[in-house]
Amino acid sequence: MITTLIYDTPVLKNANDPSVAALNDFADLLTHAVYPGAHLIEFFTWMRYLPSSTAKWKSEALAGYKTYSTMFLKLYEDVCQRVVSHSYIELSIIPK
Repeated sequence: MITTLIYDTPVLKNANDPSVAALNDFADLLTHAVYPGAHLIEFFTWMRYLPSSTAKWKSEALAGYKTYSTMFLKLYEDVCQRVVSHSYIELSIIPK
């Protein structure tokens, strides 16, 4: 329902939809990433200068950034295209 309100996608009929899995994976990743003290770089800030080839966490973070940026930008661009073409779903939390 949230994706329908935010990104104007059709309401999902099944919780096993791949888009739900991708959003749940992002939520899990974000929850673990913002947990205080979860990463050594918070204490040893010099680690940010390590190259991605030697720092597994850095290469994973960059890969996640690319993956999730692509996912959310696609959702955003789809909304923009539907707004321009006036083919959006008439579903809103604001009454007319």
